[in-house]
Amino acid sequence: MDKIFDEQYPNVAWWCQGQGWIELGRDEVSTSMIRVLDIEGLLWEGDDRYETVDEALSEADEFIEQWRVEHGYAPE
Repeated sequence: MDKIFDEQYPNVAWWCQGQGWIELGRDEVSTSMIRVLDIEGLLWEGDDRYETVDEALSEADEFIEQWRVEHGYAPE
């Protein structure tokens, strides 16, 4: 059975529920496929290509987990 999004990407879910947002896809400003942002702007951007969206989201989830630890919001 597939995991629900919050179980698969707990840090992305946490981020989008109050800290900031995630952008997927390329635009005229950035060629990266995925970006993590908050009110102050871009915090992280991934590669320009991934084999799957799961791979991109997993990498973003890892970044957010590291960000949480560094900023005192360590996952429980």
